[in-house]
Amino acid sequence: MTATRTLPSPVQSPPGRSWSALAVLMIGTFMFVLDFFIVNVALPSIQQGLGAGEGAIEWIVAGYAISTAILLVTGGRLGDQFGRRRMFATGMTVFVLTSAACALAPDPAVLVAARILQGVGAALMAPNILSILGVVYSGPARVRAISVYGMVMGLAAVSGQLIGGVLIRTDLAGLGWRAIFWINVPLGVAALLACPRLVPESRAGQGSRFDLAGVALITACLVAVVLPLVDGRQEGWPAWSWIALGSAVPLAVGFIAHQRRKADRGGVPLLNPRLFSSRPLRAGLSARTSCGRPAWKPPRRSSGRPGIRASTRRRYPSPRRPRPGSASWPSPAVPSHADISSR
Repeated sequence: MTATRTLPSPVQSPPGRSWSALAVLMIGTFMFVLDFFIVNVALPSIQQGLGAGEGAIEWIVAGYAISTAILLVTGGRLGDQFGRRRMFATGMTVFVLTSAACALAPDPAVLVAARILQGVGAALMAPNILSILGVVYSGPARVRAISVYGMVMGLAAVSGQLIGGVLIRTDLAGLGWRAIFWINVPLGVAALLACPRLVPESRAGQGSRFDLAGVALITACLVAVVLPLVDGRQEGWPAWSWIALGSAVPLAVGFIAHQRRKADRGGVPLLNPRLFSSRPLRAGLSARTSCGRPAWKPPRRSSGRPGIRASTRRRYPSPRRPRPGSASWPSPAVPSHADISSR
């Protein structure tokens, strides 16, 4: 049994292999960003084909975004601890399998569950893509790699609804809306086959026990923030949404205190609080917070035909006559969750 060689950070790779690794990583980038947007154009077809209600339609979109956002920090720390390539490949495997589950879903409940698990795969992939770029490339090569990364994200965001419209319009093999999930399978399998040969392994130089308490605190805090912002808004801000948002404050304070205490004792925190003492980082986060806009806005309540939202009918073409690329379609933003600070 041969041992896997783990390269220290930064990784020194031959130029050819280095840029081949970028191609593999960009497949993962394109896939996880695409699935934020490609599903939007298929919502009327999914609602008609599976008989999905309003709540299920919301969660088909929101479930993916919520699970991705909540687990991003944990996914990055897992890569530092157990190997970034390993976590990228694990996330890709989960993403491919859950994409197939989405395509085969017999009812809305299975589709929602598969979408939530698909977000878990995306959360394992996304932060480790950036980490690998940071250790494989340096100097001008890193600038080029990050530029390519940004362009691929933008291309996936802008083309998501176009690709979805084309797939539904052509009705490949009679698959209908299911084709928007099947498209991930061959791309993901190709990336998984190339990953061990082209992407070097790396991990954080300082080893320590995984911060389970930090993971529990940050996960609970993010759930308390993200869930009411997505689902509470649709329900008219009920009492539970305000309770959840209020509970996020003590959870955040507890997480910060725990991370400071762990760093002071010489451990490796999940998110080092000392990072935020950097003035450029604080300025960048402030600018992003003030200027950013959400990648997806949940459709408003229905008015008229039961089971179909008015805003959904306005934003998305009919499943019988999609108009991919028309000027009336919204121009989506690049998801802000991909802007991950160095840990």
